Amino acid sequence: AASAIRPVTRRMLDMKPNGRSTDFIAPSLGFGCMYDCTYCYCKRNKTNGLDVPKNPLDIISAIYSHALSAEVSKPNQTHPEYITYDIGCNEDFALHLKYHTYWKTMFEMFRKHPRAMASFATKHVNNDLLTFNPEGKVRIRMSLMPQTLSTILEPNTTDIIRRIQAINSLKTAGYDVHINFSPVVVYQEWLRDYNELFLMGNHCTPWLKPADL
Repeated sequence: AASAIRPVTRRMLDMKPNGRSTDFIAPSLGFGCMYDCTYCYCKRNKTNGLDVPKNPLDIISAIYSHALSAEVSKPNQTHPEYITYDIGCNEDFALHLKYHTYWKTMFEMFRKHPRAMASFATKHVNNDLLTFNPEGKVRIRMSLMPQTLSTILEPNTTDIIRRIQAINSLKTAGYDVHINFSPVVVYQEWLRDYNELFLMGNHCTPWLKPADL
């Protein structure tokens, strides 16, 4: 609900080293989540609502300046050329897009920046993203797991098949798209269910061929 949105002034503008999916974690553009995934660390730290910055341009400027002088050895596992920044570490950026009214301004900054690239993970298909072409300078990490697990662990998130079907549209719109199998849950029938999940990739550009299984 809109009443759960709390504007705050983001005073800490430091970039935190990451080195996993991105080189750095940007200052929180959102803190909290409207989803209720059972495994989410963010929900354990903020059980309700979403904090959004009153000073988003300060965050955008801080990222821009940091990327100009940051010393990062390239290529590395996050990208062969660009310095990568996670802009959705403490939220689901795609889900909360309507609360980030500046998002096109930020994406434009990344599109034009000579060294920086944005990245965020999501469980939500938001077609509003298709209205902007970041020319490969924004990476969306689409989270996937078997639907039977998602229904239990990620209630009310976008159905897995719709997430997979959205991949082509996002790539056509100019986004760099990665697949994020996280968390991987092991149970009695996990190999069967994950095999079915991989085969569902036939609904988009095959990112995993049956012969590779």
